[in-house]
Amino acid sequence: MPHEEKMINTVGVYGVVFLYSMALTGLNQRIRSNDKLLINVILFTILFLFVSLRFDVGSDYYNYTLMFDYYASESPRIRLDRWIYYTLSRIFSYYQNGYVFVLGFYTGITYFFLIREGSKTKLLAWYMLCFFGLDLFVDSLDRIRQLSAMMVLLASFELIHKRKIKSFFILIIIASSIHISALLFTPAYWVLQIRLSNKIQIFSIVFTIVLVVTGFTSSIIGFIFESTPFYNGIYKGFISTQNQFNTGLGYASKVIFLLLATYILPKKLLILKNSIFLGSIIYIISFGNLNIERFSNYFLLAIFPAGAYLWSTRFESYRKCICAIMIFIYLGFFAIYNLQDRSHIGYQTIFSQNFSAQAFRKR
Repeated sequence: MPHEEKMINTVGVYGVVFLYSMALTGLNQRIRSNDKLLINVILFTILFLFVSLRFDVGSDYYNYTLMFDYYASESPRIRLDRWIYYTLSRIFSYYQNGYVFVLGFYTGITYFFLIREGSKTKLLAWYMLCFFGLDLFVDSLDRIRQLSAMMVLLASFELIHKRKIKSFFILIIIASSIHISALLFTPAYWVLQIRLSNKIQIFSIVFTIVLVVTGFTSSIIGFIFESTPFYNGIYKGFISTQNQFNTGLGYASKVIFLLLATYILPKKLLILKNSIFLGSIIYIISFGNLNIERFSNYFLLAIFPAGAYLWSTRFESYRKCICAIMIFIYLGFFAIYNLQDRSHIGYQTIFSQNFSAQAFRKR
């Protein structure tokens, strides 16, 4: 059904949310410890209400409403990562348009873990900049469950570093009950503890770029999809998009950003450095395949704690300091760029006439 009213300009509204978020996190770092909790609550409330009260914003929004209607009225065989959605759908089925409460639940998880983990490092502003700059804020409006699972796993890097395998697996179970893709992060506990030299990592990233340019990665992606349970039957059709390559601003600049991040991280941050390295490899070979690109973000989350550590310590050289400044500029630029890039999707709330009429945009 067509929209009946003009929606609010996306760039302006999202830009205000971004600036408010950065201002509050900046204030959080300058005030007394006793007042930090209040600032965090205000920040959470702003982000939670803004995202939860939206209507038909995000490509998958309509699909989530259909899934709610189905689970609210049927009792099908439930997949591992949908029992929470199913349970919530049954609970809120007694409310008109109860899917708003269900989506709000996942939104709450996303921002609770983001703010919680950022507050631990005392550099919440860096976490918020990464969240916007790496396009995760916009993604949280679309792939709602997967972003929630990712934010839960933000705490996993510390658990791997401290070798708390039981706590790590508990976190994996929680995250995979939100989105099944989190299960694929399980081997990270062992893989991220492998020691590789800086030269090997940089060479591997450059070599992978060459493979992508030559089109060799098409067969690699095909093998991954055919060998991975669950995904091989659902996303196999995406393999055909792998033969497309260009040096778009977003893709090319992010590859450079990841190279710099891998280069400047010290060896003592083994887990974080390896995670960014592996995430870089997966991201590079994912070009043209949205689902593999999304999976790479589980590993690239290491940028959050890694950057927080670097900003709180001195750099080993001026070259690494310059690289860090370039990364900061990159994130700031793309925080604005990503919002502008989504300007074709207007923002509207559950208080709009379209929500009252349940008038969804054409897909």
